[in-house]
Amino acid sequence: MKRLSVWMLAIALVLGIGFAALAEEAEVLGDVGVEWCWPPTPPPPAECEGNLPKTETMDVTLHVVPWAEISLNDMDISFCRPGTFLNGQVWVPVSGGTNTKIKLGIHSTGFDDPKANDWITYGVHGLSFLPRVFRPGKQAWPSISREPGKWNGQVSASGYWQTILKDWTSYTAGTYEDTLVFTVEAR
Repeated sequence: MKRLSVWMLAIALVLGIGFAALAEEAEVLGDVGVEWCWPPTPPPPAECEGNLPKTETMDVTLHVVPWAEISLNDMDISFCRPGTFLNGQVWVPVSGGTNTKIKLGIHSTGFDDPKANDWITYGVHGLSFLPRVFRPGKQAWPSISREPGKWNGQVSASGYWQTILKDWTSYTAGTYEDTLVFTVEAR
């Protein structure tokens, strides 16, 4: 029986020292925020801030190219009888538009027979403040400046078959071709 008592005393001593050590450890750990309780409680969810609403920017560059349009008809004119003015389409409409500031120029390449260049005069009306006239193949119509927008005008041809200096027989019969060149350029 003594042996049993010694064993019980030894067991009680070991358990006592163990519980004391455990209590001491729990006290030390308790200082850093660990709680000893049963059942264990789950840690609280992490509190993080999200990034919503999220805003970013994107630059947009829009390019509008300079553009011009011209609407022209051909001119068909004739001298029909000595001592009279030109007949036919002596007034031809010209229209166009642009989305930028421009210079508009018109010139004649001249008739295929140079003596016909002296027989008529061209006029441009409605495209500038004053009507302007020029001769085929000899001079250009001075360029005018225009702001963006639409425009309308007319090109005319005038002439008289027979002048004081020329007899009607000097106007040789035939078909003569000239080209009017309209040039639009940005300014």
